[in-house]
Amino acid sequence: MQLDQSWLVRRPKGLSPLIRAVARSRWLGLSLLLVVGCASNAGLEQDLNSLRTEMASLRAREGALSERLEAIERAQNGRVQAVRSDVSEASDERPELKVVRLKPPAPEQEDPLASETRIRIRSTSGGLVEEEASGVAKEAAGAEFKLGKTLFEKKSWDGAIAAFTNFITQNPRDPNLAEATHLRAMAYSVKNDPSRAAEQFEAVVESYPDSPFAPDALLELARVRDKLGDKAAADRARTRLKSDYPKSAAAKKLEKR
Repeated sequence: MQLDQSWLVRRPKGLSPLIRAVARSRWLGLSLLLVVGCASNAGLEQDLNSLRTEMASLRAREGALSERLEAIERAQNGRVQAVRSDVSEASDERPELKVVRLKPPAPEQEDPLASETRIRIRSTSGGLVEEEASGVAKEAAGAEFKLGKTLFEKKSWDGAIAAFTNFITQNPRDPNLAEATHLRAMAYSVKNDPSRAAEQFEAVVESYPDSPFAPDALLELARVRDKLGDKAAADRARTRLKSDYPKSAAAKKLEKR
């Protein structure tokens, strides 16, 4: 915004130097307010971007935990029904009592795998608690990730989503989290669930921007946002893909469209 200062230069008849000085001081004050306002807007925009990043990560984490909770509740309900059925059948039968001679308990033996599955908990300077698993625990995490990939390749989308959900929630610092989150998003997309797919693609971009899956996640995010009718969000994803990953294969695919 530019202000016309020509009237300050001209000297109309009857305009005293004092009046011109007051006018100049008011113009300088207005210019200062404009500069301060621009700086404040830049700071607010930076804070908003930071909040958007945190919200995307929290939404993805919440979705994974919700799905895992639903799976646990379904399994628990199934076990309760099975126990009720067994109790109902057993109530009609009179058990035969037998005399059992008790033997002294065998001495406890140390589990050879115990040292390999210990989890060490320690506090960091930021007040967080870290869990470090080793041995069999790490092998279990790797097996869960491989299971998810195998089910994904076989197009068993529900099974792949469940496996990746368990892997993500139980291994929050695993190096394969970016790929697991991306494949989970792809499974939702193929299942025609664009809302959850968008959340997972955003989690890849915001939580793992340096991973090789971030450009493809942006490309897919633009596609599912278009499908949801959110053209503004789709355009933002395409713009970010061009600016942040201009040499990526995903950016080249975008140029050909």
